[in-house]
Amino acid sequence: MASIIGVTPSDPPDGHADIKLAWDTPATLRLLANPFPALAVRKHIPRPQGPAWRIGPALSQALLNHSKKGTSTPAAAKPTVVYGAGFSSNIPYTPPKAFTVHRRHDALLRPMMNRLESSGWSAVKFDVGSKKVDLAMGRGGKIILVEAKTFNESSSQAVRGAYAQLAEYAWKYCEINGASPKSILRWALFESQPTVDEIRFLEAHDVLVSWALKAKRRLIHGPGTNSKAVAVGLR
Repeated sequence: MASIIGVTPSDPPDGHADIKLAWDTPATLRLLANPFPALAVRKHIPRPQGPAWRIGPALSQALLNHSKKGTSTPAAAKPTVVYGAGFSSNIPYTPPKAFTVHRRHDALLRPMMNRLESSGWSAVKFDVGSKKVDLAMGRGGKIILVEAKTFNESSSQAVRGAYAQLAEYAWKYCEINGASPKSILRWALFESQPTVDEIRFLEAHDVLVSWALKAKRRLIHGPGTNSKAVAVGLR
């Protein structure tokens, strides 16, 4: 939840305007913990377009009031299925000193690439047109595709992005090269741990999941990922 505090017109006229936002961080965090019903929002926005919506005082006040009702997720929204715990790997993770996106990606990908190389994997050309996967390694007719994602607050966008990109890359590669989908391992690598349901979703759709644990300076593999990680030399 944010307020628009400035707008820079687009240049050229058919480009995109720059919008400066002032985030109400406490209200945003409370809304994430206690979500506001989408149907209650939509009736105030006849034609929602784009990532930023101009809303009137009625909805703004309703959002604020709702965010103050509680800070915990309702019991019905909590996962009812207990999923196994992640497995600590022996792959090191060193938090980057410079927190640029490039450095953060490199801190995730480099140790994984080094460990794969020591297990006989090597970098391969993975041509899917103009798109480029973060890391592609091959060995014995198999290919591992790795998509690394960083996120600061909610992991949902990063999880959806990783899943969609890996699915598209694998499909396009098979179409172009006549490869079998079974020859490609898709791996999503995150800077922090996704939610239990997000890990379950990815692993249920044959996407391996690992994330960085800064406290132990290690990469952690998801419950369904660990055995496959050991098989390819990423224990």
